[in-house]
Amino acid sequence: MKRLGVYGGTFDPIHIGHLEVIAGAYRCLNLDTLLVVVANQPWMKTDSREITPPEYRYEMTVRSVRELKNTHYDLTGVEVSSIEIDKGTVSYTSDTIEDLRKAYLDCEIFLIIGQDIVGELHAWKNTDYLQQEVTLVVVTRPGSYAKSEAPDGWKLFELGLSTPDISSREVRDKIAKGESVESLVPIQAIRVINREGLYHIKR
Repeated sequence: MKRLGVYGGTFDPIHIGHLEVIAGAYRCLNLDTLLVVVANQPWMKTDSREITPPEYRYEMTVRSVRELKNTHYDLTGVEVSSIEIDKGTVSYTSDTIEDLRKAYLDCEIFLIIGQDIVGELHAWKNTDYLQQEVTLVVVTRPGSYAKSEAPDGWKLFELGLSTPDISSREVRDKIAKGESVESLVPIQAIRVINREGLYHIKR
């Protein structure tokens, strides 16, 4: 049975921490395919702030992942997916997994999330379905543990990665203040940010 990883997010914007999760999960889980799924309209963020249009977030992610693959030749199975954007609706993980299951009938599915998401699992849509269909991979930093935080019923695997402590919110705040994010954001994403003037950056 082939192994399919699914790593979804808003990627607003994508940063080097995301890229390290992508590379680390692909290698450590021995995945045949890793889909990086860019959310259209994340249900948990629809009322909290204005989300950057999906076409820009998707372009930043595609260009950044392409550059990652150009410099790491063992990441051939990593792909960026627009499955949620193409639907044009609010993005729910259970709907995405259901759609992917139709296309990947004979795959074991690994759903990759950050440890910061574990506490929100109880509020997800159709968790019973997800618990049947996926192995939940929680990315943790060395010395931290997620099992005690996860609700019962999940097939849970903890993946310890030494990823940098970066958030997209931190990146957006720095750009809004006119500060450099070159050490935090892939150059390909920065080019889109500069071109479109995203996050109130000064051109």
